[in-house]
Amino acid sequence: MDIIKLLFIIIIVHIIILSIGCMFAFNIMVGIFVLTIPTSILSFLYVQYKPQLDELSKPTLPFQNKKSLD
Repeated sequence: MDIIKLLFIIIIVHIIILSIGCMFAFNIMVGIFVLTIPTSILSFLYVQYKPQLDELSKPTLPFQNKKSLD
């Protein structure tokens, strides 16, 4: 949970930096580049936790199989 809280703080800080950067035309590209950092962290976390997500999605499989049999 600490990683998730830290991630939200990072995203909020980056959004603030992006909004400040958008006030100046020459800073928009810097703001977009800064905004991609939380996205890369999110994709990294997705790869880390994907096996757990697959485990969570398994209970729904029998219901899908029943529908396909009908």
